[in-house]
Amino acid sequence: MSKTSTRATTNHSDHKTRTVIPLHHDLVLTGAQARTLWEICTLVTYSDGFTYSPEQEALCAFIADSAGSSASDRAFCLARAEQRERAEIARYRERRTAA
Repeated sequence: MSKTSTRATTNHSDHKTRTVIPLHHDLVLTGAQARTLWEICTLVTYSDGFTYSPEQEALCAFIADSAGSSASDRAFCLARAEQRERAEIARYRERRTAA
């Protein structure tokens, strides 16, 4: 996969939380991995839910592990996702109650 631009830093930033996820190297995907990632992105964006294939699970693990994240980084990520999920469930309940 060729690069079209070079970033000033190798850190990737989550602009909503200003969290920086350090990558110690460029993340390079094979053609098959890029297609699998495209499938994941398409399904996440345009479906109401789906089951990950073994290839999708393996790619997700590869990308998650590529950042060299520690157990505390993973725990933080999981806790933040749980907070978002609980907030979404609460909003859903509020909408259902108001209707």
